[in-house]
Amino acid sequence: MGITYQIEDKGRPAIFLLPVNKLDNRSRERILAFLRSEYGGASHVQAKIIGEWMDEQGIIHRDQMWEFEASFLGKERIPRLYQFLAEIAYDLGEKCVYLKLGQYTHLVYPIKGEGD
Repeated sequence: MGITYQIEDKGRPAIFLLPVNKLDNRSRERILAFLRSEYGGASHVQAKIIGEWMDEQGIIHRDQMWEFEASFLGKERIPRLYQFLAEIAYDLGEKCVYLKLGQYTHLVYPIKGEGD
């Protein structure tokens, strides 16, 4: 009898990019701790990933990025990820965070509430 296997569905992937030059050790650990506690684990790539985008004035921007990934089951877990990414973007002074969520891509913008 040969080896057989079992597959466990981990749900949809959530992959997002953050600029290397704005992430210190505390920020990285905060992100990884959130992904571990909320989604059971995470991975991050420390390879040379270059993000490139064009702003409203047509100026091209480039940044070296870190890629973070976690997977999870259930759509009800998505809003907490949006909230966390908005908080991280705000803390890092980023206009938005690029997020791939399953088959979709999003830009998550932080919006500062009144009285904050």
